Amino acid sequence: MTSEDIKSGLQVISEFLDSLQGDQDIDAGTLAATRELFKAATLSRTRLLSSLAALRTDAVALRTDAVALATIATPDVDEHHND
Repeated sequence: MTSEDIKSGLQVISEFLDSLQGDQDIDAGTLAATRELFKAATLSRTRLLSSLAALRTDAVALRTDAVALATIATPDVDEHHND
């Protein structure tokens, strides 16, 4: 085995993250957060969990807002008008 066959840990992780790009089973936000921390050389378990918690909080807030807007925008079909 030559030194050309041996990849550094950084190369392995980079190639792994690249291989996940476009995978429908991987959440795009999760992959983006992981890639961002990796590129900034700040990828750690604690920082990743913190980033994922923030993504989850944002997603829940967006979903709650969307449900609230849909509820407001949808007329009540059981409502009877006597005009």
